[in-house]
Amino acid sequence: TQGPVSLPAHTTALCGANAPPSRHTCEGLFIAMLGMQALRVRAPARASGVLAKRYIHPYSISPRRAGPGGRSSLTGNTVTVFGATGMLGRYIVNRLGREGNTVVVAFRGDDYCVRHLRQMGDVGQMTFQRINVNVEESLRAAVQHSNVVYNLMGKNIDTNSYSLGAMHTVVPGTIARLCREHGVEQFIHTSALGADKTSRSRYMRAKALGEEAVREEFPGATIIRPADMFGDEDWYSKRYSRMLDLPVTGCPVMDEGYQLKRPVYVADVALAMCNVLRDHRLAGKTYELAGPREYLLRDFIKVVADVTHRDTRLFNVPTGLYEWLSSILELAPSHWPYFSKDEAIREGLDCVPGGELPGMADLGVEPRYFEEISLNWLRMARKAMYNDEPLPDNVRQEGAIAAANLPDMKRGIPREY
Repeated sequence: TQGPVSLPAHTTALCGANAPPSRHTCEGLFIAMLGMQALRVRAPARASGVLAKRYIHPYSISPRRAGPGGRSSLTGNTVTVFGATGMLGRYIVNRLGREGNTVVVAFRGDDYCVRHLRQMGDVGQMTFQRINVNVEESLRAAVQHSNVVYNLMGKNIDTNSYSLGAMHTVVPGTIARLCREHGVEQFIHTSALGADKTSRSRYMRAKALGEEAVREEFPGATIIRPADMFGDEDWYSKRYSRMLDLPVTGCPVMDEGYQLKRPVYVADVALAMCNVLRDHRLAGKTYELAGPREYLLRDFIKVVADVTHRDTRLFNVPTGLYEWLSSILELAPSHWPYFSKDEAIREGLDCVPGGELPGMADLGVEPRYFEEISLNWLRMARKAMYNDEPLPDNVRQEGAIAAANLPDMKRGIPREY
């Protein structure tokens, strides 16, 4: 290192043609070139069902804890998250990253789909693995170095590439088997509140069969059944805020909107699922996660209307006609259907916990009320003149009044808005 050092032409331009490079400059350039070589990745193959071989920096389970705890520490866990780009996934990845876990994000979309997840962990703690759910080896590559696996994948409708049965039954069973083969300590699977093999909804039937497949392949799995989730990225409360603007009719409902609902905040579900990782005594059970307050659907829409400064206009539609119209919307030529027949069937079903399985309290979470936080994302649904208005005083009382009168309302005593 004491003699003259010859550098390539492109590095000479950086250091200067006549100025001899310093020792620190040479070391920095050498490390940079090694990093560029390590990050060189070939594009995936275009053929269907085939993944191109590419270089991925190896990651492994951290054998020990390091640091005081937090984002720049190590918990000793390597966690694979399937479905991290979804509504629930980003909250779970955020919590895992800031607690010091090494996170493997398994995704099948474009790199732009996961770019917002890169900042959720410290340098070197976020790894991205492209997968194809139809290729078992790609799923194996995502779980073989991990000791904890979350499966959050799901979809609302059938598509040409993936059906409800494949995504909610076949793929979870395959992932559970691979986890068992590679000695994964915890497998946490997301189902749905109301999953039942006898349900009219194909979605709920597929979720119930998926639970059975997971239990068969990984008996110690933890199964989470969340209710309808609301939050900044939801398509639940926002959809009702848009339907309230429909001309003439207002928001259409079935059976006068007398379905029981207990929606839950997505961040509370993410916290509960991460608590399973922290305390191994919570693993291996089935949990039903719901919000703190039970509504009739018509009352929930009333709260949405009050938050967004709209009139509560409900239009009753017979169940058969409502489902038929939804099947027409499902065929609409759009990137994603506005509404599907199966979603209409699920809207007509009660979605509340049965009370026999553990819930939020058993996972150490106190769920938050919809009325208290919904303005964060429903403000965009307001008209300009109401944009800066605070939350109306009556909104905080609406939910409590609705919950107190729920038994009478369920017996069919109408309420006028």
